Amino acid sequence: TGERGLRAAYYDAKDFNGDKKILERVDRRIDFDFNDQAFEPKLTSTNGFSIQWRGSLIADDTGDYELVLKTPNGARLWVNDPEEPLIDAWVASGQLNEHKATIRLLGGRIYPLKLQLFKFKDKSASVSLQWKPPHGPQQPIPARNLSTAPATPTFVVTARFPPDDSSVGYERGVAVSKAWDEATTQAA
Repeated sequence: TGERGLRAAYYDAKDFNGDKKILERVDRRIDFDFNDQAFEPKLTSTNGFSIQWRGSLIADDTGDYELVLKTPNGARLWVNDPEEPLIDAWVASGQLNEHKATIRLLGGRIYPLKLQLFKFKDKSASVSLQWKPPHGPQQPIPARNLSTAPATPTFVVTARFPPDDSSVGYERGVAVSKAWDEATTQAA
């Protein structure tokens, strides 16, 4: 299951240049203000800096999760799809923005997660990775829901299926309604 948190690689350059890597560590939560004097490591390059976090996200409940990325800097977030970013905010505005996306997750499953951030000429630098679970408030994703262990993508059906039981007049196992047939066709 891995350690709680995400693996972080810090670079003293705006791109993820391997020879500019200054630190690797595990961050338990992604909720940082890089201008804070207490922040370690000191990112001092005049060419900006970049950070890449990798690991997995653990969903507690099945349902729609709203993921929120708060940053004034350029950032991308991938969840359960290594090719297509869930949130693509790579063009930095310099203003603190909330970028939101909703994804359906199955409770008890782990999903691959990757987050990239860069700062170039922005005056401030901060990042907060938050979520609003199906039955909870918006908050930074807790360490217990992040793991350093790699995960493979999970197929999640998002199609809505109609009821198929006797409570709506169907005798279970005897016939398939047109609505059910259409829902399974759309899901496929």
